[in-house]
Amino acid sequence: MPLFWLGGQVIWALFVAAVAIHAALVASHVANQTLALTTTSSPAVANTAYVVSGFAGGATASALAGTAFSHVGWGGVSAVAAVWLALGWGSTAIRR
Repeated sequence: MPLFWLGGQVIWALFVAAVAIHAALVASHVANQTLALTTTSSPAVANTAYVVSGFAGGATASALAGTAFSHVGWGGVSAVAAVWLALGWGSTAIRR
């Protein structure tokens, strides 16, 4: 059973799940930035592109999720997340 399902009733489960998600996010950023910075001759430009695209994508997804929540609820937020993931996976598959 995922820890977030217990979150409303068991606060420690919510805390553990939040810490686990944060750790995974940090690990993915470290891995992605390491790859981006070691495969280019101008790491400053690569780092700038990585950070700007991360913030722009996050801001866009947050705006879309907020609008989806106000119109449809959590199902809309889940749909935005699914589309966002599909776009990311699709763009990666095309580049390979």
